[in-house]
Amino acid sequence: MTTVTLMAKIRAKAGLEAEATAWLATLLPPTREEPGCLTYTLLAEAEDPAAMTFYEVWADKAALDVHLAGENFAAFIAGKEKYLEEAVTLTFYTMI
Repeated sequence: MTTVTLMAKIRAKAGLEAEATAWLATLLPPTREEPGCLTYTLLAEAEDPAAMTFYEVWADKAALDVHLAGENFAAFIAGKEKYLEEAVTLTFYTMI
């Protein structure tokens, strides 16, 4: 079994940083309960709180695929246009 590690970089709309952070924080607990979710953390850049990154580790690609098809990810997509300024940038990593 190979874990899937990724970072999803996002940016809150100007003036909505606090609201975007609060909205994104509501997605953390239910996503962490999803089968195969090993790590799901939201980070804000120290010098630029509008710039945030989800750090995610999934048990395998199947677990990530279930997440992407689930209601927690659907909630993210539903709020994305309201709170986020840019498209999400995904970077996948391999553990060494």
